[in-house]
Amino acid sequence: MPKSLQVFKGVDHEMEFKGLTPPFLYYMIGLLIGSLFLFLLLKGVGLPLVLSSGITFGTLAWLGNKIFTLNRVLGKNGLLKKSAYAAVPLGIRIKDRSPIQQLRNQKNKR
Repeated sequence: MPKSLQVFKGVDHEMEFKGLTPPFLYYMIGLLIGSLFLFLLLKGVGLPLVLSSGITFGTLAWLGNKIFTLNRVLGKNGLLKKSAYAAVPLGIRIKDRSPIQQLRNQKNKR
């Protein structure tokens, strides 16, 4: 009888942290590191600690809220779709399906 194999449940699932999917999670990590550098930069220049921390944490809160909003609105693959749509030349973009539907109707009438 062959030796039974151990089953790893959820290995193929995508990474998620507090509802953030990978592209947004990476942006949030970058935001945290960037705001830390901004805080240290402002503190090292000689500005008061209150001013530098206020600017840093205010920016962090605003951008963090923006990232969570994008994650909720666009979903898992929405950021890729949005960037792919932005790469399409303006002359080719079709905002509605009416030209395609007209072509389909003309083809069906023949």
